[in-house]
Amino acid sequence: MNTAIFVPVRLSSTRLPSKGLLNLHGKPCLQLLIERLKRAKNIDLIILCTTKEASDDNLVDFAKKNGIKWYRGKTSDIIDRYYHAAKEFNVDTIINVDGDDIFCEPSFIERTAKEMMNSDIDFIIWKDLPLGSTPLGVKVEALTKVWKLKETEDTETGWARFFTDTGSEYFPAVPTERLLSFNTGDLLGSPVKRGNPGIFIYGKQSTVNAFNYIQEQ
Repeated sequence: MNTAIFVPVRLSSTRLPSKGLLNLHGKPCLQLLIERLKRAKNIDLIILCTTKEASDDNLVDFAKKNGIKWYRGKTSDIIDRYYHAAKEFNVDTIINVDGDDIFCEPSFIERTAKEMMNSDIDFIIWKDLPLGSTPLGVKVEALTKVWKLKETEDTETGWARFFTDTGSEYFPAVPTERLLSFNTGDLLGSPVKRGNPGIFIYGKQSTVNAFNYIQEQ
């Protein structure tokens, strides 16, 4: 089973153009992120998932320079981009880390990958931890189901809702009559003490304190 970190990023952002390559203490922001991602163990590939826009040519040069793979796909459809990237690189499990999440914790990546590999969970999301410090996990088999049935090509933001809210009246991108069923896990605060960030998987009894987990690595 091939597990890859997918890093979605493009340079044509309107709020902060080219933010991925902006200099931060002598290095591009993306380089700081990639250096963190390379610390995660038991990951087969790091793949920069960008677009075919000319403005993203520099991201390909960056990927080459930093020894990681890249894939270029649709601008507004991340699910389509991920589907084809997974097929091209023979990936079974995707660990998503957004291109501006430069503080994503490597040990959380490792834990997400471990849970995905050792269970029948289709999709994992962390909760109750700082925004940008945690990844998402999704099986390519589950992603393929969404890719085949979705009725929109605008999945650039909020694509995780295809796995958590599909068929609901608030998220009709995949209609109720074509409802998809996924084994979805939360890596979140203790179900008893919500103020204690940790790891909890639906169907399992154990909870792991997230901060202790980092310290043990």
